[in-house]
Amino acid sequence: MPYVYILECADGTLYTGWTTDLARRVRAHNEGQGAHYTRSRRPVHLVYWEEVSSRRAAQQRELVLKRLSRRGRLALIQRWRESDTAGPAGPGVPDPVRPDPDQCRRVGERLATVTVLPDPLLQPPRDEDERQRLANLWFYVVAICQHTVSLAGVLDGVWYRGWDYLARAALRAEAETPGYFSAHRLARFTRLDLQRLFSDSGNLATCTLDRLEERLGQLHDCARQLLAAYEGQAMGLYAAAGGRARGPGGLYERLAQFTAYADPVEKKSTLLLAFLNQAGIWPLLDPEHVTMAVDYHAMRVALRSGIVAVTDETLARALRGRVPVDETINTTVRVAVREACALLARISGHSIYDLDRIIWLLGRSCCFYDHEPICGGRTCFKADECTFVTGVAYPCPGVCLLDGVCRGSRDPTYRAFWETNIYTTHY
Repeated sequence: MPYVYILECADGTLYTGWTTDLARRVRAHNEGQGAHYTRSRRPVHLVYWEEVSSRRAAQQRELVLKRLSRRGRLALIQRWRESDTAGPAGPGVPDPVRPDPDQCRRVGERLATVTVLPDPLLQPPRDEDERQRLANLWFYVVAICQHTVSLAGVLDGVWYRGWDYLARAALRAEAETPGYFSAHRLARFTRLDLQRLFSDSGNLATCTLDRLEERLGQLHDCARQLLAAYEGQAMGLYAAAGGRARGPGGLYERLAQFTAYADPVEKKSTLLLAFLNQAGIWPLLDPEHVTMAVDYHAMRVALRSGIVAVTDETLARALRGRVPVDETINTTVRVAVREACALLARISGHSIYDLDRIIWLLGRSCCFYDHEPICGGRTCFKADECTFVTGVAYPCPGVCLLDGVCRGSRDPTYRAFWETNIYTTHY
């Protein structure tokens, strides 16, 4: 049966279309396979739908709705929401996981009690030359920032893991060789170059970075596309976008053309934009359109805390049992987490960058993947290596910041949730 529908895009604009399969069409829009208009304005949300008798009727009704002013369409959406015909997501649209506004309020109010400390990795450039070099560095480092579980080692006498090691090793290389992250160099990068870059003092035997060929392919693609379209400079990408995150030709749309940044939920793109905007390297004209960078840490915290509700029991069992899922389910869960985090940001008063940092730090400390959550009676046993207390002003009493409001701290069925189990290059 044909349907006419209206989507609300990430930038607040409305898109009207028609389809014979509403569920599939909405997924296609969010995966970047829908209309050109929505491709750079994801995620999109279904805010109105109506069933019509035929394809011809759908096309005619679509034209009628498109001729309405924005105010007219908003009024139509509001009347529809107040009627008995409005479902939570439309007929046949799967809604296995969604934000829980009440729980978001409780968690958001708790998050409002802390402040985020300055990120030591954020280095405002001292001049235009350094600005260009740092833009290149972070463009390439974020491009290969996926599944850094194996990465750990000692840099300048300090032990780091994951992102902390990845970023500091890159900064060390740039400090030793200014301009290290040039497109010409990265286009010719070898496996040995990658191992040497992410090793303790250049000793290849200490490199623990995995998936080397995958990361090399991403670096090569980034370098070659920068050379072909932006004179080899990440700042050229920013200039071509006019400093805008969203909209046609914006940074999200341009980054999505690179293999490393082709995530439908835009984790790496969001991380890069938030980071460079905060550092003053890529100051954005529309920073309000930067969303949450949803990775496995964010999913784990969101699911266990209950800010997203899993309404489908099959999915709930899969998440608790760490059963592999497909990309559609993975995207569905991550979009729900991103929506919930947008609510948290509004309630807590934190910027999306600071909120992202809080959730990420919780996910790699109290709610880490290699031990039971530190909540619900379990006290902290890793204070000497906790990165949460070094990144957030929280006088830790030995339990998680969210203890008591997090559903996982009170209910073992929530505590049993894990992030989606999927092999991905997106995060």
